[in-house]
Amino acid sequence: MNGENIGVRDAAAVYRGKAESALFSGDCEITIEAEGILLDSLLQTTFVPYYSITAISRESHVIQLDTRVSPVKISRIGLEEEAFFLNLCAAFNRKVKAVFQPKGPPLMELENPAYNYDEREGRAELHVFRDCILLLPPNLDARRIPFLFVSAITAENHLMTLSLKTGEQYSISRLGYDFDPLISQISEALRNLRARNADLLEKLDPALSRSQAVQAVQVIAEGIAVPLSDLQAHVPTTATVIKEMLAASPLAEYFQSLKEITDVSRMAVGFKWVPAPADADEQPEDETKSEDDVKMAEEAEPSVETEAASEKTSDWALWTVSPSEDGQKAVVEFSFPHEKAATYVFGTMGNFEGFLITLNRAFEATDFRREMLYLTNPELHLEKNANARMLLERTPSLQVLREVFVGRVIHYSIDSWRKNLQGMLK
Repeated sequence: MNGENIGVRDAAAVYRGKAESALFSGDCEITIEAEGILLDSLLQTTFVPYYSITAISRESHVIQLDTRVSPVKISRIGLEEEAFFLNLCAAFNRKVKAVFQPKGPPLMELENPAYNYDEREGRAELHVFRDCILLLPPNLDARRIPFLFVSAITAENHLMTLSLKTGEQYSISRLGYDFDPLISQISEALRNLRARNADLLEKLDPALSRSQAVQAVQVIAEGIAVPLSDLQAHVPTTATVIKEMLAASPLAEYFQSLKEITDVSRMAVGFKWVPAPADADEQPEDETKSEDDVKMAEEAEPSVETEAASEKTSDWALWTVSPSEDGQKAVVEFSFPHEKAATYVFGTMGNFEGFLITLNRAFEATDFRREMLYLTNPELHLEKNANARMLLERTPSLQVLREVFVGRVIHYSIDSWRKNLQGMLK
């Protein structure tokens, strides 16, 4: 590289330097690629994927990559050291950003503010999207902060603090002239999210006036499960609509058994708008499905009732969350369009409300990819699941949810489902 490229961030920059690790040592060409960093010497080549890197740091002209195997130390880059470090961190953060799956293009990007949360602190890139903030330090401190859960924002003395309904709190400082623009951008994103949720509620429940829909957003929003009793008390027409949709869904025939073996008086419900693709035949096959999922899809013959139900709920995903009678476990029933209904069981440690918060936070982070629950640790370490592992490492609520996951019950028949579910609830 020549001097004109110093400080320019690109995903395929090539440098010369020295690399030292347990598997590689010597002078080499160092190429920053989209998925990792390539070390290429005269007699040896090795590739360090970003999914294996836990931290990138720099001290005394040595750039260190902490990895799952052993640290990699890079030095002797000379005048291009700054450009190399910036390019490397930027490429690493692009990978992490892709794993977090924010919606839409970035609305604002800040390069080096300071952050503080959960006794973690440092400097990071900060990107604002329509649905979240991405905090992107070059380590495992990276977080996706969804606007859906923001309960308060304080801004004083050039310190901004975001408080979430989950109990999380994130402080951002050293913003300089970006302080006020950042507050304005976040405020606008929150207003737009509320407006979108109000629009969805009107679509879900046409009986709501605009004023009622705006107020109802305070009770229920897309993507989170809330107690049905709260919905019934504050937005009774929406509660009725959701109950009618559930009664017309593939879950309907399982509800009578669910009433007998769980405490449905504390049931929570959630919804998500899932519009059908323009041409479902052209959609790629879901490679994350397990053998059980594929077998169920092949064996399931749509009944007249199922087809009628799909007409009423074709654009809406629904789910219910019910505690067991002793309150020690929770049963989650999912009904997504064009998918076989599925049941998942979790431990709650006697705190159903706390579990519900964890469930909501984790599923928002994964965009309801349920395979994140049952991938085993060995499976997570397969290269094809590297993105899932990177997300898991940076999403504490998902870690907790996996820890309390008991199992899933396949909907082959009501009798076998009931028997297997009762066994899990013991």
